[in-house]
Amino acid sequence: MLDRIHIALGTDSLSRADLVRVAHSAEDLGFRGLWLTEALGRDAFSVLTEIALSTRRLELGTGIVNVFGRSPATLAQAAVSLSEAAGGRPVHLGIGTSGRAVIEGFHGVPFHRPVARLRDYVRILKSTLANGVVGFDGDVVRTHTFRLAARPAGPVDVFVAGLTPASQSVAAEAGGWLPIWFDEQEIPDSPAATGRIAAYYYTSVNAGDPATAQDEVRRSAAWYLAANGTAYANLFRRRGYGEEVDRVIDHWRRGDRAGARAAVPDEIVTTSGLAGTPDAVLARLATVLAAGVTDPVLRFPDGAPADRIAEMLTLLSTVD
Repeated sequence: MLDRIHIALGTDSLSRADLVRVAHSAEDLGFRGLWLTEALGRDAFSVLTEIALSTRRLELGTGIVNVFGRSPATLAQAAVSLSEAAGGRPVHLGIGTSGRAVIEGFHGVPFHRPVARLRDYVRILKSTLANGVVGFDGDVVRTHTFRLAARPAGPVDVFVAGLTPASQSVAAEAGGWLPIWFDEQEIPDSPAATGRIAAYYYTSVNAGDPATAQDEVRRSAAWYLAANGTAYANLFRRRGYGEEVDRVIDHWRRGDRAGARAAVPDEIVTTSGLAGTPDAVLARLATVLAAGVTDPVLRFPDGAPADRIAEMLTLLSTVD
């Protein structure tokens, strides 16, 4: 099963050397691919290039890079360059809008018409990566016709991070969907489910203490619900967790972090995360694969050191 599973690492939370070291461990243990998130730390493409040059088999992906910090042409150039470094291995270009705080506060760019921009980027990227032509008259982005001089050495797939129905429709057009805090029960109702689904799952594996593993995922869930804008709180409100979300946010705003984490219901951990013993995590992965998730991506607890991540990967690899 490991050859169907990707892992995701954050460029903010580990050193560059540790990112490379965990990538090597993932390849040695037989995992399929490695995706790097990008927010306020290192850029994803330079680290992925370093990993590409020192690995042989891992598929490589961004998950995500935002569509405000780079032009579509620059993103296409970066994807082509990574494809060359990877020697033709599959490259997965995960893109999204990020949020207003990051785009306006960190990048200094107006967070204007994010879904329309996302759709324009998908159309430009798919065209450019397929035939090398950059030329588009979209709702937000307009370019003249140029030809990209370099071409990908192998397949480059575009995946869109989408929580709302509007962004999921863009993911459907891309042919790849990259949701997080995913519940596979929503697959039949999503327009994005017609393509590949690279679902991110916050993951904690503990051979002897499954409750601690669940608490690690609960910790990440509380931060997403209470401190990461409104998108994730609204996501779980739509799933029927309105009262629970309100309790998490109320505890968080009062400075009660422990109370906020404790208020995250077990169902969020079990349906949208992966936590427990190695056998339990792999059994849950078998369920999501059977439901239609094509590319499950394991995202480890925020702040987990490289040795702990490597230990969890090893635990999963030793299950018969």
